[in-house]
Amino acid sequence: MQPGQKKINRNFILLLSFILLILIAIAPSQLYLFKRNYQLNPELKDTIIHSAAQSLRTLDVPVGAVLLYGNQIIGIGFNTVVRDSNVAGHAEINAINDAIRKSGFKTFSGYKRDSIYMLSTFDPCLMCRGALIEYGIRHIIFLKEKTWFERIKTSLKEMRLNLMQSHTPGASLQDSLFRLHPAYHQRN
Repeated sequence: MQPGQKKINRNFILLLSFILLILIAIAPSQLYLFKRNYQLNPELKDTIIHSAAQSLRTLDVPVGAVLLYGNQIIGIGFNTVVRDSNVAGHAEINAINDAIRKSGFKTFSGYKRDSIYMLSTFDPCLMCRGALIEYGIRHIIFLKEKTWFERIKTSLKEMRLNLMQSHTPGASLQDSLFRLHPAYHQRN
């Protein structure tokens, strides 16, 4: 093998490794492609679309979301980022907030998680997915999915964030703050 060939082979292997890493990063979020399509009833579809249209009044991105418990709507949300100058004002997070406001945090926490469904007009972003994970909402149904390019771009941003974060000593300070919370003593 000639010296120039080694460099080409090494670059080719690096490129393949990078592509494989990207595919591994986005593959779990594409598993829904293997499930059967969920059929929304016309009333729910109208509710979600009407919700999304409310975002347009304030030039927010037109995304709407509905949170169901069983067959009952417990929360409705639409994008309010621009309207409220709130970076967390995404439709899915607003739907969760609406459900908690209406039912109370204790009642919402007691709902069986297998009976909660988030319906959205658009594939939720990482922040919204984080909220869905945090509140145990496992069933997500959306009308429009993100493109592969958008998913790759998001995966790269997430990898960059993971590479850029750092840790500093101070865990005991946070632990002392946790101990001040009334629920801490109930759990420990």
